[in-house]
Amino acid sequence: MTPQKKLLGEELEAQHQRIETMAQMVRDASGEEREQAFLALRRYLAAHEAVEQSVMHPTFRALGRDDGAADARVGEEDAAAEAVAALEELDVDGDEFTRDFEAFAQDVHDHAEREEHDELPSFASRMSDEDADEIVAALRQVESIAGAEALSAGAGAARFADMLEAARAEFDQRWDAVSH
Repeated sequence: MTPQKKLLGEELEAQHQRIETMAQMVRDASGEEREQAFLALRRYLAAHEAVEQSVMHPTFRALGRDDGAADARVGEEDAAAEAVAALEELDVDGDEFTRDFEAFAQDVHDHAEREEHDELPSFASRMSDEDADEIVAALRQVESIAGAEALSAGAGAARFADMLEAARAEFDQRWDAVSH
């Protein structure tokens, strides 16, 4: 595996680990701290998914011989968005939130494993180093997009669907300015 493709795997794994850590912070907190931890997780997930859906999955599809992996991952991301929307309606200190959050966190973990161990290796042999570099550059935008003012509008009242839309717009604006 080339250094560029190795770096792509490392960047993706690092972001997935950050998501796992943030999910644990939600589990460990209560009250306002849990609310804020859940907000931070949603913002980061919105930025991460916006980048993956804007650059990574389309790049994988463009490589041809798609075995459906990219579409399957996008389907999982859509299901996760629905799960987050349901969680947003619950009291973060309630038993239902705790139970449903655990199921959501496990689904996110499983999704990340499939991306890292199924989807990425399947496409790495067919992608160019330039493709890998482009995806890494896009993934490196996640942290700053998650902290962008556009995602903080409404603070705790913001819905994940709105955050995802804002993250896509923020990413598109930044990406157009630097890459195309």
